[in-house]
Amino acid sequence: MSCRGIRFLYVHVLTILLIAPQAMAMDSAALAPAAADAMALTPSPQAIAEYRRQLREYQEARAAFEAQAGAYWGSVVEKRRGRNAKRREGLPIGLDVDYPIRVRLRQAATI
Repeated sequence: MSCRGIRFLYVHVLTILLIAPQAMAMDSAALAPAAADAMALTPSPQAIAEYRRQLREYQEARAAFEAQAGAYWGSVVEKRRGRNAKRREGLPIGLDVDYPIRVRLRQAATI
């Protein structure tokens, strides 16, 4: 590094070191009155009970969804395995039989 580059770096580091404490003091002074009046809000027992009720409802709905989705994705995996086995054996793959979405759409159309 040249002498000029070192001097440039030295001046900037020195400037930062001299200005940083003043900037920090200004920020803490500006925040002190606002922070002095700030209080954490404690939820009421009714709010906690309502939150827990809603959480329980969500968890029940999510469990029902996961059970239904798990069954669907399980059928997707089984159909994929079946298609891969058919490909290995050189057998034809049918849209109506080998893809779960096609079966579901066909069943919905007949209802």
